[in-house]
Order: sequence, then C-alpha cells, then structure tokens
Amino acid sequence: MVNFADMGYAPSARLQRVKALYSGSLIDKGVGHILRALDELGLTENTLVVFTSDLGEMLGGHGLWQKNCPFDTSARVPMLARLPGRFAAGAVNGNLVSLLDLMPTMLELAGVDYPGQPDLAGDSLLGAEGGGLAQKREDQVVEIGHGAGRWFSLRGHRWQYNYWMADGWEELYDLENDPQELSNLLLEDPNARDRQCADTMKAKLTAREAAHGFENSLDENGALKNFGHLPTNHTETRTNNQFPRWVPRLPNDERVVMESRGETMLNATRKS
Repeated sequence: MVNFADMGYAPSARLQRVKALYSGSLIDKGVGHILRALDELGLTENTLVVFTSDLGEMLGGHGLWQKNCPFDTSARVPMLARLPGRFAAGAVNGNLVSLLDLMPTMLELAGVDYPGQPDLAGDSLLGAEGGGLAQKREDQVVEIGHGAGRWFSLRGHRWQYNYWMADGWEELYDLENDPQELSNLLLEDPNARDRQCADTMKAKLTAREAAHGFENSLDENGALKNFGHLPTNHTETRTNNQFPRWVPRLPNDERVVMESRGETMLNATRKS
C-alpha cells in the first residue's frame, strides 16, 4: 500500500485535532446558505440540489491519510439529492451509485438526449419512483489514479475486489464479516471460493475497462495490465501538505473549540 501522506511524526493529540477539524460543520453551514437562498428566490420547487464529494479522507484508517485508496473511508462519498416531486423526502435508497450517474440524471431532467458514442457509463437516478436506479446494481466500479498509479476496484454489497495496476496486487474483502476491510482474503493461499469470487469480479472489471476505460490499461491478451513498476511520481517520504495548517475559513465558533491557546496566540501574532 502506498501512503501518500506520512504523518507518523505527529503527536496523537494533534492527529485527534485534525480529525476534529474534518468533522467541523463549515460545509453544513455553507449548504444551509444555498438552500435558504433558493427559498428566498422561489426556486426550491424546481431546482435539483445534489450534495456529494469527489473523495473521502482516510484520517488514519489503515495507517493512511488523505485519499487515493479504494477503501470505503476514501471512496464511499455522500450522495444526497433533493428535487420536490422527483426524489422522495427523507427516503434512503440502498442502490450502489457513483458520480457517473449524475450526467444521465441531469440530461433526463433537462429533456436532452445523449448525442452519441461512447455509451455513458452511468444511469439516471430518476429511473425508479421516488428516486433511484431503474434496475438494482449488483456492484459498482471504483477507480482512482491513472497508469501504474491506478487502483481499479469492484464494490459489491458483500464483496470488494481491488487491483493495483503498478504490480498486479490483488485484494478481496468480505464486507459482511469484515466491514472495515482489514482482512485481505487473497493474502495467503486463498480457498477455492475466494479465488473464484476474485476471478469473477476481475473479469467484470476487465469487461468494463474494455468498454469505458483507458487505452493502455489492458495488455496484449486483453487482461488488466500489470505495469511492473511503481508510479513515476511515487516517493516514500511525501508529507501531508495540509498539515499542520488549519482550514483558513473555519468558523470562529468552531475555531475557539479546536484551537489550543498557543495556536490562538500564534495566529493572532501572525495577523498583526
């Protein structure tokens, strides 16, 4: 596993502070401003609002920080939508979806047909009454990076298969019995069931890559490529460039709670 953000030198109290900052309500307050503005402008009833993210944050999980990992902590992001009359208020849908589903959704709302090839990799989230896919999706592709530095994964309701294209490293997790993805079932002499499960999921990934993926990601035999080397920008000692600074626009009421007295004094001195 490549750790792109070494924070091993940081004291535990500092790491806890970083996690607290991540849980701050800056984004929550910002969303509130947007929703209130829609109400004031009379646009609430015919405006689609989507709350999502491009990535999560490892926050020390698996000994890692930042992103670039196929684990749920990094790859599983929010997907909340509001459009009166189309999405049922307060409903929770168990569909496996991705950001690729947003474009077909918005094209449908706009009444615009997709103009051509290649076929879209996603589906409209308005396919079911109250919101959701027209057909339940058994698994969802997750991909991070490019070239040798690419994770290519298939996330199902129970199983997750990960493939690291730098050297062909494979992982299989039983999410029902191992929801934190800690026990790689392919690490040591996997049993026949686990090996077959991994091979089936890898075949699905390969087919998906042939239809929608990058040109250089399959080898001459049509299999997922093993580049045989680490990505060219990989180093062993990269540090988190967000550390130890704070979020510059953290609301004052939250800054008071999260900053130590020393940090408050330093910030005040820096501004003077």
